[in-house]
Amino acid sequence: MINFKKSPPLPRAPIADPTLTRPARYLGAERHPSLFKLDWNENADPDLIRLVGDVLQAIPPEAASVYPNLPPLYQKLAGHLGVDRDRIALAAGSEGAIRQIFEAFVDPGDVVAISQPSFGMYEVYVHMFGATLAPLPYEKTVAGPVLSAGKVIATIQKQRPKLVFLPNPDSPTGTVFNEEDLRTIIEVTGESGGLITIDEAYFPFYEETVLPWTTEYEHLIVLRTTSKAWAMAGLRIGYAVSAPTIIEAIQKVRPMFEVNSIAVEVFLRMLDHYEDVLAAVQRLNAGKEYFCAEMGRLNFMTFPCAGNFQHVAFGESAEKVHAALASIVSYRTDSDMPGLEGFSRFSTTTVEQFKPIVAAIKQAVGSSAEEVAK
Repeated sequence: MINFKKSPPLPRAPIADPTLTRPARYLGAERHPSLFKLDWNENADPDLIRLVGDVLQAIPPEAASVYPNLPPLYQKLAGHLGVDRDRIALAAGSEGAIRQIFEAFVDPGDVVAISQPSFGMYEVYVHMFGATLAPLPYEKTVAGPVLSAGKVIATIQKQRPKLVFLPNPDSPTGTVFNEEDLRTIIEVTGESGGLITIDEAYFPFYEETVLPWTTEYEHLIVLRTTSKAWAMAGLRIGYAVSAPTIIEAIQKVRPMFEVNSIAVEVFLRMLDHYEDVLAAVQRLNAGKEYFCAEMGRLNFMTFPCAGNFQHVAFGESAEKVHAALASIVSYRTDSDMPGLEGFSRFSTTTVEQFKPIVAAIKQAVGSSAEEVAK
């Protein structure tokens, strides 16, 4: 008897599209254990990292053996934010909430407006769900990348997107919109019949927020994460805040449990340490100011970045600087992203932890012994 082997079914058309590619994690290069890691915009404040570790060690062992107990966290987080519980949806990082927004609201062919360059998963989800991309490209200027509110508004009015994703601050650009422009963009999106998501992943490194506006605008979603300011990137926990009707739709597409038990228990306890989080943010912002000042003394260009990272252009000294730092620190070397060509990106750390990096840069470019010692 002959057995005929049929081919397996093909995935959905957007997934089968060869232009949609995702790197296999098992093929990725391991992060070098001896290098100081300033490449992924994680929180590098040693005091806060120790605090999170202490909280983690205090979690009862049985937390790993039971399903997540979510109501206490929803209740406590609602109090922390000053919103009702039915306005919050927990997720596996803010990226988990982004996916659920796509799952809840995007049909094939729907238009989704996204700034470019921005968080890479936005565009991945556009392809994954068969949507149509309406790009909002940054322009390269002598003062850094710029995306004007006028360009965003014109695109929304012309293309009437179902969804608009606008990080504030954006990443990797570090740029922000002012309050007046944000309000106009939000209102224009509503008039066009769309939803707008303001991704505040870097709050409170940048303290301005539109979260209170979610009670004014039913089409506004605000995203937050614990990966940056809270030093909890590995626990993968974030949330969306919006009108109850929007949150209800997001809850319909959530997995059985939004986040894991360990993340729930740590975040529940870390909410009692928000002053420590703010103190760490202050130390890291001071480190960024120090780093920028030192780069300025070397005539290396920087521009304001509102997240926990900083861009610097080493220009003709780039090769020497990269060679000098190769055995010290992991960071993003010369970018090829539009508007950021020639810039390197360092995640923010404290003044003390930036000092040996600055010293190595000064030595590489031939600064005097006195300058290196500063």
